[in-house]
Amino acid sequence: MEQTLLFLSKELSEKLIFNLSAVELHIDHSNFVLISFTSIKNRIELTEILGTQRLLVQKVKNKLAVIHMDKAYDEESLYLYKFTFEED
Repeated sequence: MEQTLLFLSKELSEKLIFNLSAVELHIDHSNFVLISFTSIKNRIELTEILGTQRLLVQKVKNKLAVIHMDKAYDEESLYLYKFTFEED
């Protein structure tokens, strides 16, 4: 299971590149989006999504709606993933 989580995390971080030029990130606290999801036929099916900013949540949701995972993951599992965003 741990190996699967490493592959999943790597695949998500490689596929999800965000243009944050229109987002004003907060300096005084963390900027994040937390998702829970299942993987159905190499697609991400969100079960819950929340974050510190509505625009960040929408950007993550939009990206997840169009990506296709390279590997099939256990369809019975519920996965959690946290995206954190920082100023460059």
